[in-house]
Amino acid sequence: MGLSLFAVVLLLNLMPKFMGLVQVLLSNKMSAAYGGRTRVVMSGLVETIVSMLTAPIVAFGLTVFVLGLFFYRRVGWDAQQRSRAYLSWGEASRVLWQQTVAGLALTAWLAYWVPGALIFGAPMLIALVFAIPIAAITTLPSVSKLSIATGLFDIPEDRSTVMPEITLAPTPERAADIA
Repeated sequence: MGLSLFAVVLLLNLMPKFMGLVQVLLSNKMSAAYGGRTRVVMSGLVETIVSMLTAPIVAFGLTVFVLGLFFYRRVGWDAQQRSRAYLSWGEASRVLWQQTVAGLALTAWLAYWVPGALIFGAPMLIALVFAIPIAAITTLPSVSKLSIATGLFDIPEDRSTVMPEITLAPTPERAADIA
């Protein structure tokens, strides 16, 4: 029963991504627009792995946030800071230490009480235990430069040498403002 539930949840999470990849791979034109089938498959694999690693980290953070609200704890949710070049190891440690401690504790508990479950919990446990390095490494400028240089995660607009022309036709409401 547990394996069936695991398989269904995995299927529900991965099916939209899989169907999008299949749609692109079945079309020569779309595959070429994304840089070729090999690049599409590699981008899909890397994105799936990174998503599987970050999902437990984010889920844990959201759980802490919601539990804090339940216990009337004042919880802050800062806006993203898009102007920074990367996330420092110190900041990652300050923000993600709870995920790391929880991952280590859960790994130890499972290893002692249910060692056979470690294999099924490995994706979540690895993500939580290594939350700090995952966050710090994935934000490094060198990782971004590697992605750009290899064309991983490119969309057709990234690969186009000619920028599409954008025309904004005035709506009847705006026509009066323009005249």
